Amino acid sequence: MSEVSEFGSVPLSSPDTRAQLWEQLQASAPEVFADGKLNVEALQNLLGDENLAAGVEKFGLTWPGKREAQRVAQLPTSAAIHPQISDSVDWESTRNVFIEGENLETLKALRSAYRGKVKMVYIDPPYNTGKDFVYSDRFAQTVREHEFETGARDAEGALKAGTVFEMNTSNSGAYHSNWLSMMYPRLVLARELLTEDGLIFISIDDYEVDNLRAICNEIFGQHNSLNENPVSFIWPRSGATAGMVRTGHEYILVYAKNRSSLNGFKLFDYGEDAYINHSALKKISRSNPESSLTLKAGMRFEGDDAEFTGTIGTSETMTIDGVMRFENGRLVEDVTVSAGWAMKSQIQQWMRGDETFDSKGQRVIEFYFNKKGLLRYCKERSAFSPSTILESKVVGTTKSASSEITEILGYKNPFSYPKPTALIQYLMSFCTSGEDIILDFFAGSGTIAQAVVQQNIVDQQNRRYIAVQLREDLDQASEAFSQGDRTIPDVVRHRLSNLPSYVHEKYAEQIAQRSVDNPLDTGFRAFTLGESCFKSWKIDSSIGAENLDMLFNDLGDSLKPGAEAYQVLFELLLKSGYRLDETVASFSLGYKEFFAIAAGVLAFTTPPTEDAATIPSLEDWEKAISKFHEIYGYEPVQLLMIEDALSNENNYVNVDSLKLNLVQLAKQHGINREDVLFA
Repeated sequence: MSEVSEFGSVPLSSPDTRAQLWEQLQASAPEVFADGKLNVEALQNLLGDENLAAGVEKFGLTWPGKREAQRVAQLPTSAAIHPQISDSVDWESTRNVFIEGENLETLKALRSAYRGKVKMVYIDPPYNTGKDFVYSDRFAQTVREHEFETGARDAEGALKAGTVFEMNTSNSGAYHSNWLSMMYPRLVLARELLTEDGLIFISIDDYEVDNLRAICNEIFGQHNSLNENPVSFIWPRSGATAGMVRTGHEYILVYAKNRSSLNGFKLFDYGEDAYINHSALKKISRSNPESSLTLKAGMRFEGDDAEFTGTIGTSETMTIDGVMRFENGRLVEDVTVSAGWAMKSQIQQWMRGDETFDSKGQRVIEFYFNKKGLLRYCKERSAFSPSTILESKVVGTTKSASSEITEILGYKNPFSYPKPTALIQYLMSFCTSGEDIILDFFAGSGTIAQAVVQQNIVDQQNRRYIAVQLREDLDQASEAFSQGDRTIPDVVRHRLSNLPSYVHEKYAEQIAQRSVDNPLDTGFRAFTLGESCFKSWKIDSSIGAENLDMLFNDLGDSLKPGAEAYQVLFELLLKSGYRLDETVASFSLGYKEFFAIAAGVLAFTTPPTEDAATIPSLEDWEKAISKFHEIYGYEPVQLLMIEDALSNENNYVNVDSLKLNLVQLAKQHGINREDVLFA
C-alpha cells in the first residue's frame, strides 16, 4: 500500500450502520460467511436453538412497510447542516442549536458527532388524529398500495365489492401503517444518540399510544422502561375533548437506553422535602429477626428528661436491657436494646463516626430517639421517585403553554395544544444536570429551548439543547403571518431571539446569583439542513459520450459552485465527529483564511480559485500551527482541508507530494498521519 493511501479522509456521508454491523459480524464470527455471503443456517447453528424464536409466527407488531422502515433507519445520508449566522443569537459563545430541516435526515447527519452524547430526548410528535401533519417518507405506502397489499383491490386495480363501505380512512391499516413507518426509523436513530444512561420521553394520546408502546418495546426493550411494567406519565392537559367520556389527559412514555446504567433520579433542590425522617425499626419477623445493639451515650432525644424500661412500641418494638435514661435531651449512658432493625449496619457505622449512606446513596445525618423513646433516622434526600400522575400546578397545561407563547412572541399563539415549559422543566429536573444535551426533533413552537434555559436558571446548571423543526408554512390568515413569521421555523427563531430579554427581565434576581465565570447561555446557533457542498457522481449506461466527457472535465472540482468556506468547514467538522457548538476562531495569512477549532482542529476549507496566492504553502501551514498555539495555548491534533485547495488549473503541482510534505510537517508537531484529513 502506498503512503498516500494511508492519509486520513473525511467521510462525506453519515455512517452506514448496516456495513458496520456486517464488519462486526465478520470479525466476531467469520465461520458464518461463505464466498462473502452470510450463511444464515450457520449463524443459527452457532447461536443454538435455545436462542432462536420457535415457529413461523413471531410475537410483535408488524405492518405493511415495516421492513422498509427498518432498512431506511440504517441508510446513510450525504446531507449537510449549514450555519446561518445572521439568524443566530450569540453565535460565538452559545452552545445551543436550532436546525430547520426534515428530522430523519437531520438525525442521520448528527450520527457521527452525537452518537452516545444526548442525555435526554423529548418529543411531541404528530398524534395521527387525522387532522395533523404526518411526515411522508419515501417508504410510506400510499392508500392505493395498501389496498393492493390487503386485498381490497383486485389485480386490475378495481376495489372489490363491499370494500368501499367497510374501509374507514382514519381506522385503516394504511392510516396507522404510515404513522408507524414515520416514527420507527426516527426512534431507532434517537436511541443511537442517547447516552447509556439517557432517557427518551414521548408525548402521545390515545390514538396511537398502544402502537407507540409496541414499537418502543421493540426498539428500546421493555426491560428498559423505568419499572418492571412499562411506565407512562399521565399529563392532565386543559381543553378536554368532549364525547361520551371527557378526555382530559395525555401520556408521556419513557424509556432508558440502558436502565442498568441509571443511578436513580435526583433533584437540585428538594425544598421542604430535603430531609427524610423515618423509623429505624422494622417489625420483627422471620425475614427480619430480632437482634441486639448497644446504643451510645450522647445520642439525641426529642424530649428533655425521661426513662424507659422493658418493651416499648407497638408493631415496631424495642426491648431495653435495664434502663434507658435521658437528661437534657441526650442519652445518659450506653444501653443495649433488642429490636428488628431497618438499618443495623448503618447504625453501627454512624456510631463509629463514619460517614454513612443508605442503600440508595442518601447520606444519613443522624440516628435519634423520638419522645416515645423509639429510634429514628434523619437522612438527606438525594433520590427522587417521580409519580406517574403529574400535577397541573407543577407541570402546567396547554392553556398556560399558550399564554407563555403569546407573552414571549408578542402575538397570539399560532399552535394547537402546545406543551408548557413547566412540563419539560420538570422532566429534565430529575434526569439531567451539568452540560447535558437535550434533544427535541419535533420542536414545534420551540418550547424545549425555553425550558432548558429556564431550568438552568432554577438550578444553576448549563444544559444545552438541540431543537429540530421541519419547514411548514403558516396559515396566511394567522396573526403570526401578519407579523412576518411565514413558517414554523420562523416562529421558533422569533421565540428564541426574544428569549434573552424575556428571561433577563423575568428572572433577573435568580440570574444575578450565577457566578461571573458561569454566565447563563440564552443564545442559539441557527442551522438549516441542506445538500452537501461536495459533488456526488452517478454514472450509468445511459449517459452519452458528450455528457461523459463533461463529467470527467468537472471531476477536478469536488465542491459545488457557490460553496462557502464556513459551510464547508461545518459540514466536514460534523462528518468528522465534531459537534455543531464547537468554538471556532478564524485568522488570515495573506489571502488564505484558516480556522482554528478549540477541540484541536486546524482547518483550511476555502474553495480554490485561479489565484495561486490563495493556495496555502507549507510555510503557511507552519505559521498557521503557530497561530493556533497562540490562540489556544496548545497545538492542534488534526489538520483538515479540502484536497482541491492543494492546487488549481493555473498552478498544478504534484498533489501527492504536497500531501506527503504536509504529513512530515504535521509529524514534527506530534500529529499522526491519519489525523491529516482530506476531503
